[in-house]
Amino acid sequence: MGARGPSDRGVPGRRREDRRLPMASTTKVMTGLVAFEMVEEGRADLDEPVVISAEAASYAVPAYSNVGLFAGTS
Repeated sequence: MGARGPSDRGVPGRRREDRRLPMASTTKVMTGLVAFEMVEEGRADLDEPVVISAEAASYAVPAYSNVGLFAGTS
């Protein structure tokens, strides 16, 4: 199921609540929510560096990401 959006490209300023739009990226928002939840639970500290695991770095390839993560870096 796609997202519903208010825009109609054919008519500037016109809003259409029934128009379906693709989902926007929610990864950063979800990552932030999980991080703050972990801080509240005492399982993480915002002042501590996050070290990139080899598994996480394996996803940092052009097909998935362009952020340049390298295993062992923070």
